[in-house]
Amino acid sequence: MMVDRSETRPLREWLNPRLINSPFVQPQSPSAPWSTPRIQSTRVNQLREQRITVHDLSSRTINPNRNRRLRSSVKRPLTRNNDERPTETSSTQTNQNQFEVDQQNVQIHTYNDPMEERIACEITMSYVSTTASDREEIIVIQQYSSGETSMVYRGYLTKGETFTFKSQRRPTSSLSLAFYAEGTLASTIKECCEFKCVPAHLNIDEQKRFHFKEIKKANPCEKCRKENAEKFLQNNEKNTLLVPRNKKPATNYFQPPTHLPTSSDKHQQDKKSSKAKKSKPQKQDVSSNHHHHQTETTTAPTNPSEAEKPSEEKPNDATEDADDSNTITIDTSNFDIQQILQMFLAGNSSTGTRHQKSVENFCYIIESQISISTDEQQTLRGLINLGYTFDDINSQESIDFLKKITKEKIILILSKTSMENLSKPIREEPYLCGIYVIDATKTISSDSNFYRGAFHNIADLCKQLENDLPFLMYHLTSFNSMPANQSGLRTLTYVQALKNILLQTDGTQDSKRDMINFCREEYAENDLQLRFIDEFEKNFQVHEAIQWYLREETFLYKMLTRALRAFDPDILYKLRYFIQHLHNQLKSTNDTSPLMVYRTLRVQKEHYDNMKNNPGGLLSFNEFVLLERNLTKIQPPPINKDWKLLHFEISLGSGIVRCNHPTKPDEILLTFGTLFRIDKIEPIDEDTFHVKLTTNNDILKAGELMTKDINDSINSSIPLVSMLQLMKHRKSTGYMEYFCSLLIDDPQVINDQSANITLGGILHSLGTHHYERKHYEQALDHLQNSLKTYIRFLPADHVKLSPTYNNIGSIYHKLGQHERALEYHKKAYEMQKNSSEPDMDSVSSYAGNIASILSKLGQYKEAIPYLEIELQIKQKLHPNLKHPEVAVKYFNLAGAQYRAHLYSEALNNYEKCLQIELKCHTADNPTVATSYFNMATALEKLGRLQEAKDAVEQAIQRLLLTKKEDNEEIQMQRKYLEYIEKKLWMKNLFDQQ
Repeated sequence: MMVDRSETRPLREWLNPRLINSPFVQPQSPSAPWSTPRIQSTRVNQLREQRITVHDLSSRTINPNRNRRLRSSVKRPLTRNNDERPTETSSTQTNQNQFEVDQQNVQIHTYNDPMEERIACEITMSYVSTTASDREEIIVIQQYSSGETSMVYRGYLTKGETFTFKSQRRPTSSLSLAFYAEGTLASTIKECCEFKCVPAHLNIDEQKRFHFKEIKKANPCEKCRKENAEKFLQNNEKNTLLVPRNKKPATNYFQPPTHLPTSSDKHQQDKKSSKAKKSKPQKQDVSSNHHHHQTETTTAPTNPSEAEKPSEEKPNDATEDADDSNTITIDTSNFDIQQILQMFLAGNSSTGTRHQKSVENFCYIIESQISISTDEQQTLRGLINLGYTFDDINSQESIDFLKKITKEKIILILSKTSMENLSKPIREEPYLCGIYVIDATKTISSDSNFYRGAFHNIADLCKQLENDLPFLMYHLTSFNSMPANQSGLRTLTYVQALKNILLQTDGTQDSKRDMINFCREEYAENDLQLRFIDEFEKNFQVHEAIQWYLREETFLYKMLTRALRAFDPDILYKLRYFIQHLHNQLKSTNDTSPLMVYRTLRVQKEHYDNMKNNPGGLLSFNEFVLLERNLTKIQPPPINKDWKLLHFEISLGSGIVRCNHPTKPDEILLTFGTLFRIDKIEPIDEDTFHVKLTTNNDILKAGELMTKDINDSINSSIPLVSMLQLMKHRKSTGYMEYFCSLLIDDPQVINDQSANITLGGILHSLGTHHYERKHYEQALDHLQNSLKTYIRFLPADHVKLSPTYNNIGSIYHKLGQHERALEYHKKAYEMQKNSSEPDMDSVSSYAGNIASILSKLGQYKEAIPYLEIELQIKQKLHPNLKHPEVAVKYFNLAGAQYRAHLYSEALNNYEKCLQIELKCHTADNPTVATSYFNMATALEKLGRLQEAKDAVEQAIQRLLLTKKEDNEEIQMQRKYLEYIEKKLWMKNLFDQQ
């Protein structure tokens, strides 16, 4: 089981609790002795499973031992508490497809759900036989990353027949298949995932005996997700989105491979072994399968992973004229173009939250049939950096794509025909901001509130857009409010904390160079904005910050207003050099006399409702806000949401600094995050309100007190560390990863112990977060970086590192690397065992993990001592010896002893397990039936057949309390009972002679 850093007690008073607090934990524990908020553990109760199955014995009709399962050793899932020991219990749920190591329960997840880790993907193929009419036996073997194999298809086919099977690849494994025809290896497939497989449709020959026809519920690996997202969403020439016209959203197009590998090169060396094993799946020997549910498989004569090395090539790019027969059909409930778009917009960049070029308030959508020259493209990009191209704005692809845009306002550039036939979902798009039409006749008319005009060409359109954008941006100003008597991390306090970090200077960093490089990367190939960036780099003076900010056509105004409105902390952090100088210049002005100013905003109804519910509360605008000396009569642009029109009347008290607009004397500029008190809200009509705000030094000081707790909790001498901790408070996983990537090799952090404690703890939490979501590669990266961080100030064998070593071992187990898993679990165990103050619960967990891996490797005798230690610790923790967790430990120990052929010892421990269960479980609890049945198998091995018969009858009686007679498990046990009765009859017969 994966454990959190709270699992170890020694030196906990020395390491700050921030080391272990995770953004994914439960509410705090009221009984915690710490002065900082404590986190209460999540306790997952695991009762052992009762699943029982039967193998064939080589000469017997019934195999009682396939049903012998190792009960969940009730390991703790992911510890969430800083001071409490997790409770261990076991699971009663049944999973008929359990794998060995999951029965052994490497203590990191609930026992009854490992099958969810495999992806059930339905593959349909056709068989191209080399014979004219004979039906041939076809077997398909799938290999998993752990080395296990299973037969996923077996049948008799003739030429041209199709067949279907289910691939059950794990998310972190590659796809490895071997195809056998009449026992001979005919073909192998080794790809990163099903998504990369290509249906073959031409040039049928002996090199292509198995052709893909259809793949349903294909779940791409992470590499293919990114590559195919880019394929759908990038047009290299225009740097815009290109969605093919008239293509089904659930269909992806690929170039087929030249051929599938065949066995021609290995036929001779594999021929004998293939024929020897072609007829039936191999029977499992009973003596080696107790307490593990194994799927019956046919052992392939050639290992698919050896037959063909994994391909490292990227998928071929799609072609728009691909043959429709050459498709992979993907179940839209699992993965489709909408999912690609969502991943793209939700984060394929380093931040995990935005597209790389999404740094402004607007994006444009242009139809592909509209003519646009290279110069016009550059002009348009100079105005709006991010754009997408669609063939048909009214297509379902377009509608779905627009729904995914949540951080930019949308500008549509359409043809006359599209505008006249604009669909209702597009017209009602919430983020729609303007519609521009290319129409040489200029005869179009529209009743849309967003229609901005018709133009001969893009050049004319850009001239109008250049005039419109400042007006549209000005009215994007947003605000946040909260009650005056409430603290905690709300959006308003988040903005205040973010402001404090951004204004914190760091003399060791070249923040200007950092900012310039970032801006050049985001505006790559944007000629106009790159010229502005060059100008800023060469000519900027600190006393010109206000003038630069008010140049609305430049990257600074575009990026800052966007980042403050959408809360993009990565953009804001990179722009901190300019933010500091802009703020300082505003603070240096001498005009602090009282003043009444105004601002009119059209806002979403939900924002108005929130403000209305906070009378006397606080409000702040999310940007360097421009206010007007006189109430304007200009109406803000429309929005496609329920809205309210707010006329703000704002009283600036004495001492509130501001700056007059250098070219617009009727406007003043305030720094971002300025706090106001909500004095009064008066209705003018149903949708229009008059709002009175006040700010003065007392209000600003009150705001500082409200945000003191959050500021103190994230305080660090390194601003980047403070930013990381703020993202942790916000539970913003993508930005946590982003700032961790900046910090991991930062020279300041390497030599700062406090920073390393914070960074290591958050990396550990991220590893836990990804493990819970079965993102094992990402989890491993974070935990290895956590370990790298900790050993900067701790010895590599320090006891505080044992949870990290243990968790890394658990991930290696999930990845099928059992030897590496055993290495790390043993390190964790030795650290705790050799500690001056070993934590009993941790020692128990680590011992159980080692036993699990050893059992997986078939080393049952070596596993027994660790299971005995685990049992002894559990007995110490539960002195009454009547706890179900103690029963589970007896059961697991008995299982290992049985598989090590120590039948007397196994029977003894099964009996102890049963004694406890009969006292602490109800009569209808099915786990007791499992104990009776496994006792019977041990008694049979000892030749005590009458007692074995009695035990099986007891097991059946227990099962009948909750199951019907026709239940598969009951029927299996009855067959085993018949087998025991026949064996007992034969024994009695020969004893009479």
